[in-house]
Amino acid sequence: MNSTATVSARLQTAESRARDALADSLRQIVDEAEQWMKVAQADGSATFDSVRSRMEDRLRQARADLSAHANDALDQARRAASNTDDAIRANPYAAIGIAAGVALAVGVLIARR
Repeated sequence: MNSTATVSARLQTAESRARDALADSLRQIVDEAEQWMKVAQADGSATFDSVRSRMEDRLRQARADLSAHANDALDQARRAASNTDDAIRANPYAAIGIAAGVALAVGVLIARR
């Protein structure tokens, strides 16, 4: 059971890091877009094409980052599922006991309503 808790903690930490990295990337894109739009408004339409091109490049990069984070999250989820499966196969009676305990707790909570 300790290994399952460790895997869960690692998965949450990795998920948090991926979410923070994605949020930082999106913040950078928004900040740059605001700056570029201010420059484009001040300089005229010639600069607007350059600004649009840079924004498109940043958006492509953000999409690639998002895809990479999604793939990392999927890989981590698969590893967590595999580790959980291994833990359950190694300790089937403990897994049955935990499942029964969770079912009992859910039943008590439902009965209270």
